[in-house]
Amino acid sequence: MQFGITGIAIGDLAEWVGSIGTILAIFFTIRYYNKDNRVDLGINVSQSITKESEGVTIVSNGWTFSALNISAVPSAFVFMGIRWKESLIKTLFINFLNYLIPSRKWIIESFKPQMVNVRDNLMNMLLTTPEEMFGTKDGRIKKVDPYENLEIQQFPQAYLIDNLARMAFENTRIVNKFLSKKKLKVIATFMRYAGKIYKLELILKPSSNKKSYYVQIFHSMHRFL
Repeated sequence: MQFGITGIAIGDLAEWVGSIGTILAIFFTIRYYNKDNRVDLGINVSQSITKESEGVTIVSNGWTFSALNISAVPSAFVFMGIRWKESLIKTLFINFLNYLIPSRKWIIESFKPQMVNVRDNLMNMLLTTPEEMFGTKDGRIKKVDPYENLEIQQFPQAYLIDNLARMAFENTRIVNKFLSKKKLKVIATFMRYAGKIYKLELILKPSSNKKSYYVQIFHSMHRFL
């Protein structure tokens, strides 16, 4: 059976159905391949730290960050540190660059080092783990197999308070928010070898009497192909 438009034959119905089926099969094959090869990093934090001493586990106050490569492919990551969240304009620009950086298009590849440098300069100062906790303080990106944990990063409470306060006083916006008893945000930052950043956001909210802050955790996970 033939169909025609203005007298021009366009083929058998069976051929068209078969062609559409082939195109859909290719589309879904590519889609599922990309899904299987997507890199995800799950980040978690607990509000305590542990230390072994003479066979005894000592638990104290602080933050412990852990991360898991929740993807079917190996990848490589590094813990960059924690930082105060930037202003809205800077955050939008950082997120935009973070979206572009993993691209493999030649124009992006050509300027990737400069883009990473601009993004990192826009970010506020990063606080790494203290020497005695070490973790990935050496700054080297390390390979992580599928569904394998990264090294944990521990921040004792006294170290956190001293250094976050020092970092805050170098940022007028953070100081003003603190004096006004507004909520503050801290971001734990991990980076993949391709330059993509993954983050976990912690919200410090003032208590009802406005004399102290408590932590609310907001999980944020970036995923990309």
